[in-house]
Order: sequence, then C-alpha cells, then structure tokens
Amino acid sequence: MPKTVIEPEKARQGRNGPRILIVLLCGLALAMLVWWGVEMFGKAIAPDEPAGSAPVEEPAEPAPAPAGQ
Repeated sequence: MPKTVIEPEKARQGRNGPRILIVLLCGLALAMLVWWGVEMFGKAIAPDEPAGSAPVEEPAEPAPAPAGQ
C-alpha cells in the first residue's frame, strides 16, 4: 500500500484566526461576569458575624481617679 504524502497546510484540522479569538474572549468575559455575580450574591447573603465566633467584648472603662489627687 503506497503512502500518501499530504502537505502540512492541508493536513491541519483548522486554522487560527479571529473567530477562535472572539469565542475565547467571549467565554472569558462570560466567566468573569458569572464570577462577579456570585461574589455579589455571596456578600449580600453573608451574615454580619461568622457562625461560631465569640462575641466581641468592649473594654471596661477605667476607674475614676480619687477626688483628693
């Protein structure tokens, strides 16, 4: 069986060009938009205090100085 020689340009599956770049950039932009939406939703539903955290105690006020000094 004889071997068939095919030129490299004809053997390629496809060519690089502006179409593939547009598809990749649109996919990246869509992924960024979805990520931003999820971040905003997560911040909107986040509790003010994380679960399981100890309550914050305010420091006690210092005792007043004696009147004679």
